[in-house]
Amino acid sequence: MGFMKSRWRLLHFARKIHILIWQLIKGLIDPNLKISKIRGEWIDWNNRLVMPVFHPSALLRNPDLKRPTWEDFKKVVRKYFAFCLSYITNIASP
Repeated sequence: MGFMKSRWRLLHFARKIHILIWQLIKGLIDPNLKISKIRGEWIDWNNRLVMPVFHPSALLRNPDLKRPTWEDFKKVVRKYFAFCLSYITNIASP
């Protein structure tokens, strides 16, 4: 039972991190934001972390955007591992 509870907790962290493409950010957060200015920076939205990224079609049109987008996704992975590590640290603490 403890194993399943810990798995659920890790999935709970994943629900707090979202990757949004530009069209969703315009509609959900602020239509005046520019993707070139906010991509790669965490946004706190409705108690969730949002990482704005370029739309996949933009990557196909402009291959120079692939490297920055890859770096953005690495930030997402690091944030997820940080959540997991904090959870594991709290379990191990008496």
